[in-house]
Amino acid sequence: MGKTTIVIGSLLLLLIVAGVGGYFYFSKAVSYEGFRSVKVTSVDDSLLHADVTIALRNGAFTPLDLEQLETRILGSGKQIGTVTVDSVVELAPGTVQDLVLKLTLRMKESMRFFKNAGDTLDLSVAGKAVAGISFLSFPVNLDFAIPIDLNEQLLNGGSGAGDGIFTFKGVENIRLEGDSLKFDMITELNNPFDMELTVISIDSGKVFTRGNVAGTIYLSAPVTIEKKAKGTQATINASCYVGDMLKAGPGALLGVLVSGGQLEYEVNGYVVFEVAGERATLPVKYKDSLSIGELIKQ
Repeated sequence: MGKTTIVIGSLLLLLIVAGVGGYFYFSKAVSYEGFRSVKVTSVDDSLLHADVTIALRNGAFTPLDLEQLETRILGSGKQIGTVTVDSVVELAPGTVQDLVLKLTLRMKESMRFFKNAGDTLDLSVAGKAVAGISFLSFPVNLDFAIPIDLNEQLLNGGSGAGDGIFTFKGVENIRLEGDSLKFDMITELNNPFDMELTVISIDSGKVFTRGNVAGTIYLSAPVTIEKKAKGTQATINASCYVGDMLKAGPGALLGVLVSGGQLEYEVNGYVVFEVAGERATLPVKYKDSLSIGELIKQ
């Protein structure tokens, strides 16, 4: 065997070793660095569209182009939606960059699937990465979970759609009826979405004075918020048993007397909505004071 043959063989071996080493180096260069955000962009009676932002790291010393990317929803057991991504994504060397996934969910199936705030959606991103040196490409396969809280996104301003869906505006019609103090809480309802929302009831609604339960709040009838409607009013009824208010201690009555007839109170509970035929809840908490000086004088 001549020296030339040995040299050529050695060079080929070095190229093979370098190629294999380079492949393994680059194959671990792209990694999932975490969930950034989810933002609902539109909702109608059948579909919810959202932008999901995740972070990817390019740990290589050269730019990488991610190509032929395919994304899938994993493990839901049934088809609840689809997710897409740009066909080509460029990652600068040694950086962490955001990648936006376009998520489309079927409303009814999704409302059933995501029942709790801790629910997650498992996604995968697969494709190939082409190194900046152009002759080397390798597969990319990333599986990860993102948190999806549809209650937060739809009902509590997580969509970034503008005005809050549920806002307390004030109190009217304060009155004594028998042994109960009653008043009406006026609320404003806004619907930023292209589907109807219905407020069905108030669940576990309580009135507190000085930290003690003094009464309940309830909705006398369901209220429908039309598509894209703003400023729909709904009245929440409150009823407090005077005996329970006095159980808060003599300080409660004294506080009313020395504050010009102002009774401080707090309400909390859950507003129950019907969304796409399924129920969703929004926790509410509100503090204010009632002017009951004139009632005391009667």
